[in-house]
Amino acid sequence: MSGQALMVRRTLVAIMLTAVGGCGIQFTRAPSAADEVQTIRDARLAQNDAITERDIEAIAGYWERGVRSTAGTGIFVTGRAEYRRAFQDEFRNFNDLAYSRTPDFIELSSVRVSNADKLASESGTWTKSWTTSEGQTELYGLYDAMWRKRNGQWRIRSELFIALSCTGADCP
Repeated sequence: MSGQALMVRRTLVAIMLTAVGGCGIQFTRAPSAADEVQTIRDARLAQNDAITERDIEAIAGYWERGVRSTAGTGIFVTGRAEYRRAFQDEFRNFNDLAYSRTPDFIELSSVRVSNADKLASESGTWTKSWTTSEGQTELYGLYDAMWRKRNGQWRIRSELFIALSCTGADCP
C-alpha cells in the first residue's frame, strides 16, 4: 500500500471512529485479571473503613445474602442478617472495637461455575482489638475468603477466620 493510500485509510478510520464516538457508542474492554484482583482488594479495604466508621449497611454490602463465616474463635455465622447483628452487638459492647483484614494474596479461579460469573480466593491476616475495664485486648490471626462475582458485582460468599494469638486482659 502506498504512503498516500495508507494516509487516506487512516484518515477514514479516524473519521469513522469520531462519528461512532459522537453517536454515544462506547467501547469498553473486559476487566483484566489484575483489574479484578484490585477490585477485590479495594472492596476489602473499603469494608475495613466501613467497620471503622461503624457503618453496618456498608459493611453488609460486601456480603452475599447467604454469606457464611467462621469467627476467629470458632463461632459460626450464617446469612447477612445474622452477620449484621453480630457486628451490631460488638459495636454496642465495645466503644473502641477495631477490625482490620489485610489481604496478602488474591487469586482468581479459572474454574467455570454455573452460579457465578467468577470466583476468587483471598487470604491474609486480621486483627481485632477492644478495651474493657480490664484494659486493651488484641486478637491476631489468618483468614481466607471466597469471593463470588455475580451480575458484575464482587461479594463475599464465605469467610474463615482463625485466631492464632491474643494479648491483653480479655483474651478468650
